[in-house]
Amino acid sequence: MKITKIGKNGINLIKQSESFISKPYLCPAKVPTIGYGTTFYFDTKRAVKITDKPITEAEADRLLQGHVNAIFAPLADKLCRDDLNQNQFDAVVDFLYNCGATYRDKKGKVQYYNIFENINAYMPEKELKAYWQKLCITGGGKKLNGLITRRLKESELFFKL
Repeated sequence: MKITKIGKNGINLIKQSESFISKPYLCPAKVPTIGYGTTFYFDTKRAVKITDKPITEAEADRLLQGHVNAIFAPLADKLCRDDLNQNQFDAVVDFLYNCGATYRDKKGKVQYYNIFENINAYMPEKELKAYWQKLCITGGGKKLNGLITRRLKESELFFKL
């Protein structure tokens, strides 16, 4: 059965990695953020501002669910093969929620992360884990332990039965 919705493990990983913060703050990349790592309000498409009012945990959960269901789960479905199991799908959605699907190369050209090609090509577990754990582990130009841990947890979830 094709998986198209994030599961409990995926939501828990996002919440654990992001933590709930009620007031707007600047993430390590200096982007205004609120709740569980939200950088914009999915319903209005307005970016979070550092001057925004605090939100409740229930509001943060609504924003998280909205982002995941409207943006990141459909993107995971589009970018990855159809035979992912729930844990694999959840790991990909967590990665997308944290990093997005694209980055700009040194010339400023938009590129897709190769992780999706590697997943779709059935890269062997050991190689995919090693690749995954080196991807997007910096913020503000510095390696961040929280991102290193998150990539490790994502890659472990991806291969969890």
